[in-house]
Amino acid sequence: VGIPAALATAGAFGHVFNHILYKSLLFMTVGVVIYRTGEESLKYVGGLAREMPVTTAAFTIAALSIAGFPGFNGFVSKGMVIGAAHKKHLDALWWLLLIGGVGTFLSFIKLGYYAFFHGSYDGTVARATRGQQVAMVTVAALCLLYGLVPGALFAILPAAAEIEYATFTVGHVAEGLALAAAGLIGFAVLKRPLSRVGRVPDVDALYNPAAFYGTRALVRGVTETYAAVDRAVVRGADGAVWAARNPTAVLEQAGVATPDAERRPLGPGTLELGIGTSVLVLVLVVTVGVAALLL
Repeated sequence: VGIPAALATAGAFGHVFNHILYKSLLFMTVGVVIYRTGEESLKYVGGLAREMPVTTAAFTIAALSIAGFPGFNGFVSKGMVIGAAHKKHLDALWWLLLIGGVGTFLSFIKLGYYAFFHGSYDGTVARATRGQQVAMVTVAALCLLYGLVPGALFAILPAAAEIEYATFTVGHVAEGLALAAAGLIGFAVLKRPLSRVGRVPDVDALYNPAAFYGTRALVRGVTETYAAVDRAVVRGADGAVWAARNPTAVLEQAGVATPDAERRPLGPGTLELGIGTSVLVLVLVVTVGVAALLL
């Protein structure tokens, strides 16, 4: 935010570091919801806390971290930046940061409420993998560690020796709780009126439509191209796996063997040919996949 103070600089670096943690955790939790339900819209999910307790807990930690609730890592770094603005008497910036904090609470209260606590989900929820749970729990633990032990965060920040900042002061904690309360009250008050509002146009589309729609078209083009390549690679990989498991079927389709080949002894080199064909297909698929990723 351009505040000329060591506290603000350290807070900015700390916030970048914390952002990596809690934002990646948020992406993980939402990705797990999509993976386990197959749904990509809040309209079609709800009440997932009963089916996905670990994901719900991880999301809650990530949301409280990004919103800057006391005891979580975002509270430490965000508080450093807000505190620096206050010390430099940048009142307008200080108020804007606080208002932005309320907005952050509002957005993640909405996401958590509709995905995990409101209503119910009638579809099938797939089982979580151990890797998903370990990854979420690990990052969530780091969000808590740097939130409860601010010294661990200060130790990795530049100009740490110049920082004079107390994290858990009465005023700072009260500030974090007040922002959370404002977010909860705002959500409770605005939830019903806003549900009656239709689609709100994007601000960028109003004041710069050429850039907005041009960028969106470019992004869609790149995304669809990548998706097409990805689908081709996945289909090729599936085919390679099938060929490796069914060399006789590959030979039958290639006309090298007849359908009753399994009931007759294989001729000289036939088995080797099937294995070689499977390996060749697998190598080609891997090569195409690597080339697609590099390009």
